[in-house]
Amino acid sequence: MYLPPYWPDLNPIVRIWLTIKARWFNNYICKSEKKLLERLDQAIWDVIDNPEKTQQTTAIGMLFYQTLYLMLLSIRIFITLAQSDT
Repeated sequence: MYLPPYWPDLNPIVRIWLTIKARWFNNYICKSEKKLLERLDQAIWDVIDNPEKTQQTTAIGMLFYQTLYLMLLSIRIFITLAQSDT
């Protein structure tokens, strides 16, 4: 199946971020950077803790989900380090 170089509708990463944005950041006003990082951390844990919901929403397979899991954990580490610096 041919895919153009950039096709956001079929890119699972884009779909994950759109899902996170819709669930966690719709009508959310952040008062500080710390609160934003906490909210992002909660959203990432929601994706990690609910693989069935994430796979269903984004139509991704288990192998890709495992790769996504590792990516989200690395983002969590970055968030934790950023929070400890402040």
